[in-house]
Amino acid sequence: MVINPGPAIPDSGNEAVFRLENMALLSRDEINSADWDQCVESSVSAIIYALSAYLDCVAPGNWQGLVYTDEITGKYLAVMPVCINRRRIVPVIFQPFFTQQSGVFYRGTITGYFATQLERAFVLRLFSIAKAGEYAFREHFVFQEIIGSPNFKLRHGVTHLLEFNRALPEVSKVYNENLKRNLKRASKAGLYPEFISNSNEAPGAINKTLLNRLNTPINEATLRLIALFKATRGKLLPEIKERHYNSLLRIAQTFIPLNMAFIAEAYVPGNAGPIASALFLKSFDRLIFLFSATSDSAKNLGAMHFLLHSIVSNLGAQTGLNDQDFIPGIPSFRIVDNTFKPKYLDFEGGSDEGTGRFYRSFGAEPVEYPIISFNGYPKPFNRLAGIR
Repeated sequence: MVINPGPAIPDSGNEAVFRLENMALLSRDEINSADWDQCVESSVSAIIYALSAYLDCVAPGNWQGLVYTDEITGKYLAVMPVCINRRRIVPVIFQPFFTQQSGVFYRGTITGYFATQLERAFVLRLFSIAKAGEYAFREHFVFQEIIGSPNFKLRHGVTHLLEFNRALPEVSKVYNENLKRNLKRASKAGLYPEFISNSNEAPGAINKTLLNRLNTPINEATLRLIALFKATRGKLLPEIKERHYNSLLRIAQTFIPLNMAFIAEAYVPGNAGPIASALFLKSFDRLIFLFSATSDSAKNLGAMHFLLHSIVSNLGAQTGLNDQDFIPGIPSFRIVDNTFKPKYLDFEGGSDEGTGRFYRSFGAEPVEYPIISFNGYPKPFNRLAGIR
């Protein structure tokens, strides 16, 4: 397939000119991780899922990168992760577990028509890397018309965002009545939270003297979370394999010491283990509710309602709010971390009505993000790709 990103802009002074020869597909070994991460971090679309260390956790040995390089400095100006599933008979681009969204990430200095050309060229290049695949983009990505791909389909996934740029007491006021009842039930049962974190460190930094001390509790807490999920909802989801649980363990082992993730657990007095647990990611403008599990008894005690409320109320500590600023009679909890002040709590899902209703009970609002899928393999190989 011939890639045509559109006409180049005439060179006029400092105005950037898109050059197709500056774009390349690099293997993991060829990628400069520091340069890649700087490009992601400076992007208006920055998200933890696109960082090289995160991709190493969820797609070890299976990810490559589209890069656009500055011809003078040699620095990456734009990057796009591409994960290839080679376990199938035919290669397929896939969206790894625990990476809801990805996309094109370019430095903040890139704007206007040049940015548009970059996005178009990167997306078109996907179709030449593999003949079939699926790719999810950031929620604000405006998908341009793609010409010459009859098997291309566009649909939208749904996540839910709770915005924190308004006053936190207003956030608690939007809690619906069912949520308040569950929180009172949790309070009456004496539920209390535990947090496995490294909140003494600035995000992205690591105190190596703490690493050995953190490894054991991180591993134990993550294994408790995984075991709780396997014993309950995991039984109904055979598509989640052991390799996916291993990815989750790698995420916790990598990002909790960096203070870019933490595990929150809910306990009931007299119970040796948690009845609810969740892994959260600190990702630039948002806190991501990545993965969670609850016991059968937790549902009757409102344990996950309680756990998420403990996170919301913790954010209130940064603004000096008191317990009464939330819901009278329901305690809030403090794990003060002034280094991270997210704009959103991203519930990372909610496309089915029941889950979406639960997230909306906290005042979260649904937000769509684009997903493309394509399958250009001839019969019978199109079925082997597993992309409809």
